[in-house]
Amino acid sequence: SSQKWLYSQDCKRGFPVSFELQGFWNKSFNAVFHQRPQIQLGGQPTYWDADEEHFLFYQADDQRWAICPRWDAEEDLLEVVR
Repeated sequence: SSQKWLYSQDCKRGFPVSFELQGFWNKSFNAVFHQRPQIQLGGQPTYWDADEEHFLFYQADDQRWAICPRWDAEEDLLEVVR
């Protein structure tokens, strides 16, 4: 089952295995994202959509979560944000 996060502060209570994002103008962001604890950024697990085309990661410097496409043309954006 998925859990919806309304505020990024909810992450302090623990991490759900998956959750669903809705309401984005960019429909590719409206998806269920599943935790991949083996890939961590900002000291937190990342979350990936089913096709692994988009991921959510924690930006520790800004203390916020961000969504990002995996690729921009041939550039691996996961490597960019690491």
